[in-house]
Amino acid sequence: MEHWHHVGHFNPRDAVDRSERPYKPKVVRPIAEEALERTFESFGRDIEEFVSYHPEGYVLCKWSAAPFKLRGHIQRFAYALAEAEGAVIMTGDVHRGASA
Repeated sequence: MEHWHHVGHFNPRDAVDRSERPYKPKVVRPIAEEALERTFESFGRDIEEFVSYHPEGYVLCKWSAAPFKLRGHIQRFAYALAEAEGAVIMTGDVHRGASA
């Protein structure tokens, strides 16, 4: 099982777009790609292969797919990005509809 963090501006009462599969987070306001770049500048790029920007305007952090030594760093990255952007973190497998 994989555990992911979706970082973005989501409505907690209606956070997942189930109109087509795979399900995706429903973004209320996009996070700018520049915000992701600023966070990479302060955290480094060693985690870049596990962090991706999606055109809908959210960031996916696949921390459980990373080597153990990087997992905490990826989680701190997600929290720093969310805090800097006034965003939230949605944890779970949104693509199958199991989010919390």
